[in-house]
Amino acid sequence: MTVWSPLWVLPSRCAGEFTAGPFTFTTINAEDLAAGLLGLFNKCGVLPMIHVPGIARFVIDRNLNARVIARLDNINEAVVKVGNLGLIRYVFHLASRLNCKGGECIFRGDVSMLDIERFRLRLPIFQ
Repeated sequence: MTVWSPLWVLPSRCAGEFTAGPFTFTTINAEDLAAGLLGLFNKCGVLPMIHVPGIARFVIDRNLNARVIARLDNINEAVVKVGNLGLIRYVFHLASRLNCKGGECIFRGDVSMLDIERFRLRLPIFQ
């Protein structure tokens, strides 16, 4: 999995390359997109979402159209959940302000870079 490659997003019960909270992520094989999509649907019973780190997340509808559900560009605040507060040291430099309590943090800063960094380092941080 490279940082810039689009990823399939599936429920965590489906095996993937990287799991964070309720989701698991798998690199999209662009050479055979249709076979990958159908294979994941057959394996997990749901159509996957597509996540482009630092940019947006898309859902795939029944007509196989992609629709944006979350944009990450120009967003500078997010609530993130971390399993271990020790992980914050990896993304602290990206925040202009960070308030954490009980495994949830209000992150103020570049959310796009936070998203890219969590995939680059494979941190179990999810939004």
